[in-house]
Amino acid sequence: MGIIVDIDKCTGCGKCYEVCPKGPRIWKIENQNGSRKASIIDEGYCINCSTCASFCPAHAIKINWQ
Repeated sequence: MGIIVDIDKCTGCGKCYEVCPKGPRIWKIENQNGSRKASIIDEGYCINCSTCASFCPAHAIKINWQ
């Protein structure tokens, strides 16, 4: 299982961080090359709910179920 963030699509809105049950343990919104982007801190806390992908308005998050 893995969370994949398409940095080119990510707008850094922080919705993934807000809706994730483990948000602060998994997600970080930070500046990367002059713009805000979501990044993974520790995927080990992920409970496979896929809420982050469902709520991403930019469709920048994909879940790899393998």
